[in-house]
Amino acid sequence: RCRGARENKTEPVNFSLASDEDIRRLRQIDLADPYLAWLMAHIDQVPAQFIHVPAGQTVQHYRRDPGLTFILLEAASSLLLENLITQEDIAINRLIVWQKKQSSLRYVQLCGLNNFLANGVQIELLGHQATASVTQLNYSCGFAQADIETNIFHRAKATTSQIQVRSAGAGRSTTIYRGLIDVDKTAPGTTGWQGGRALILSRQASVDILPRLDIRTNDVRCSHGVSATHLDDAVLFYMHTRGLSAKQARQLALAGFMKQQLDLSSLLA
Repeated sequence: RCRGARENKTEPVNFSLASDEDIRRLRQIDLADPYLAWLMAHIDQVPAQFIHVPAGQTVQHYRRDPGLTFILLEAASSLLLENLITQEDIAINRLIVWQKKQSSLRYVQLCGLNNFLANGVQIELLGHQATASVTQLNYSCGFAQADIETNIFHRAKATTSQIQVRSAGAGRSTTIYRGLIDVDKTAPGTTGWQGGRALILSRQASVDILPRLDIRTNDVRCSHGVSATHLDDAVLFYMHTRGLSAKQARQLALAGFMKQQLDLSSLLA
């Protein structure tokens, strides 16, 4: 059992607002994912919720634990979801989203100092002009292991997705990120992008970022890019000459790597 399940009050998952079609989608969830299958089997014991955003409404939601989350965005609705997962012994987290036409999702997730993290995001863009933006930050140290996977499926015309991942590894930690943008033949006019940056903080740390595109139509604009780096000795020396200790300089450089071009004020508060 994950620590989050012991420490957080579990609320029942209420699917009463979902239509028959949405319930059918729930029943078609692929339980080949062992972590998702475990969460579904223990849904009465782990933090789990169903978020329904009615048509035309804008909602902001904040979650501070791992668990199982289903989200349904109706037409022309908008959701900002922020998720913080830190200092868990075992953190198993799954997010499954269905988006109808002209809906918008922005998902920001910060994970750090977890001994074991299994994190999965699956987004289905079912209606035309639906958009999804995913930003995931992870920091692992010691002997920690992190397995992160994000899949976005374009099923309708003129849909847009963006995935941005930043992961830092220290000690002897191991992090694997797998990202997929899948464009169906029924989704011409799609725009998709995914980018990943890895920061290696020790010789023994490992960070692998593996983006993938699966495209079955010609009228698309999709791309991906990945880079890996380490802390610049010149930058650390400069901060040291300004009175910061070696530890403070590394912490400041790591914070800059994570927060650059990102608005994480609420998560980091």
